[in-house]
Amino acid sequence: MRSSTVQLLDVPMLSRPAFDVTTMAFPDQMRQLCVVRSTGHASKDASPYVRLSLESKLTLELSPDHYLRLVNPHGELETHVLAKDAAVGMRLAVSAEAEAEAEVKTATVLQVERTVLAGAYNPYTTSGTIIVNGIEVSCHSSWFLEGVTSAAATPLLYQQLLAPLRALYSVAPGLVKSFCAKFDGDSRPMSELGLRQIVGSLASIASA
Repeated sequence: MRSSTVQLLDVPMLSRPAFDVTTMAFPDQMRQLCVVRSTGHASKDASPYVRLSLESKLTLELSPDHYLRLVNPHGELETHVLAKDAAVGMRLAVSAEAEAEAEVKTATVLQVERTVLAGAYNPYTTSGTIIVNGIEVSCHSSWFLEGVTSAAATPLLYQQLLAPLRALYSVAPGLVKSFCAKFDGDSRPMSELGLRQIVGSLASIASA
């Protein structure tokens, strides 16, 4: 997803002026763990996107490999799908702030388009959820379980796999920031880094 402004509810606003404008927020007092590209790190390069037009004039743009949270009419999570598999009629949850303005709790997809946009920005959060343009989406994108587990379960498994990182962040946030900084300037997606390199980097930082 694109971003120039990232708003966390419990810390000051962060600005990324090099990126195109999309407002992103982190609900339920969650904290940002690490900024990554759609499957790796933040990038200013042109990337393929899926643009969703929804009810109440809401729009959402994500990378094809980013996970959407599909909900029932009450806004309760039902399953996940990759953005590239989004279809007209699918229902997404609207954030509380957007709900107050749009007067809807959920929004149905009315149109799906493919486009190319500059900039990619994908933060991992403690809850596994982020808000983009007033729509709740998963913070996860494709990594290494695609084709092994179902799209419905994969984001939940990724969230569990990142539990050690969240636990470390809760007691030593500086170590997690050092981990994120270790990959600054690395254009490889997270899927190419692999678990061994990630775990090794965490171990080297922890032992330093």
